[in-house]
Amino acid sequence: MTREAPACYLCGQQMQYKFDKEGWPIYRCAACALECIHPQPDDAALEAIYDRSYFDIYGKDSDEALITFRTMKQRSFERFLRLISPVQPGSRLVDCGAGTGFLVDLARRMGLDAYAIEMSGYGADECRKVAGPDHVFQGEAEASRFDGNPDGRYETITMIDFIEHVRNPRSVLRWAAAHLSPNGNVLIVTPGLGGLSHRIFGRHWPNYYPEHLWYFGPRSISRLLVECGFTVRAVLGAAKYLSAQYIINRNQQYHYHPLIGLPCAVADRLMPRRIKDMCIPLRTGDMLVHASI
Repeated sequence: MTREAPACYLCGQQMQYKFDKEGWPIYRCAACALECIHPQPDDAALEAIYDRSYFDIYGKDSDEALITFRTMKQRSFERFLRLISPVQPGSRLVDCGAGTGFLVDLARRMGLDAYAIEMSGYGADECRKVAGPDHVFQGEAEASRFDGNPDGRYETITMIDFIEHVRNPRSVLRWAAAHLSPNGNVLIVTPGLGGLSHRIFGRHWPNYYPEHLWYFGPRSISRLLVECGFTVRAVLGAAKYLSAQYIINRNQQYHYHPLIGLPCAVADRLMPRRIKDMCIPLRTGDMLVHASI
């Protein structure tokens, strides 16, 4: 089948086909190293991915599993927020792609005025339980409005596992630049091309998902941020707190490469639950990016 290579979203050069991942073609730009899915899944395909079952990994087995998962995620968020510490109590934070509100919950306990933007109906409903209806917006970030923050200004905008999911990252980052207060900060965590795990696994890299529309490296994410009006402060490898149980659940959902899948299957059968629930920081192939205006 003849493939029509797209022009690079970032630099305009013609991209090159790499491979198909679960039937979705991945392209790479030789000039700036950006990768993307082309054509993108349509709205119906993405809605099917982001249905209620998308959140089952959060702890579908029991309330105890959900508490363990929340603790794991919030330990990672605490680690990320240290990059811009100290964050002033009472300052405004909005989390883009807030899921079920774990980061917003943490931010509120830190004394921040925290808001959530979430596309899914289930996730937005869960966020409302944490933050209240006037602090939650269901929809795209660029259209977000909050009764609790009528001027739409924030000291911190977080995009944790988010920018790779949006159809138009440039539009989202321009929105962020326009809504940050002077000296405001944006924190981005996104899969990073060129890291050790990406080099080892290649096309079997665990971060290649149909819902991940874009794949950045340090150079391409920095270029896009500067274009959108930001000063890039740091691009670092991101360590996330993960449990063996979480990795096992992800493997069951996404069927990782045997180098990951086989140890997961063995651990699931032989490892005691209390050991599987222990969280340790691991480099996952993600980047942590800090930028400001």
